[in-house]
Amino acid sequence: MKKSYLLIFGLLPILSYSQTYSELMWIVGENDFKRVMIENDFQFDTILDGTIIYGYNLVKDSKEGSKSLVWGGYNKNGVWKLQFADKKTLIYRFGQYEEIVDSIKEKCDYVDVIGVDGIDYVVYNCIESRFEGDIGFVIYDGSGLIRYFPKE
Repeated sequence: MKKSYLLIFGLLPILSYSQTYSELMWIVGENDFKRVMIENDFQFDTILDGTIIYGYNLVKDSKEGSKSLVWGGYNKNGVWKLQFADKKTLIYRFGQYEEIVDSIKEKCDYVDVIGVDGIDYVVYNCIESRFEGDIGFVIYDGSGLIRYFPKE
């Protein structure tokens, strides 16, 4: 069985059942990211290649790697990502992913489609955000992904 850390390199997941669009709009650095994770009951898992990784309802397994339905990660380059696993249900398949994405589409302006590591994200600019940059989302390989794109 694959270790869940394999997802972290390219997809770096985050998922929270109580995370909201508003909270994500206030992430402007590592401390803000940690605050949002901790306040939403995420547990620190590890630091891997400069990426701080948190999991919601985290289960640590020394043989198969840590497991979580929702992952969050913050990279030293300022990029943060969320990954919501498919719960294989008809309603709320990806947890809060659908609600966050609906808010992004409603409150933000479409920018472009941007490809990163072979994954195309639909990217929006959110005027009410504190961060400088854009936010993108996609369903890829059985996960709902939300990613911050810093201004270049």
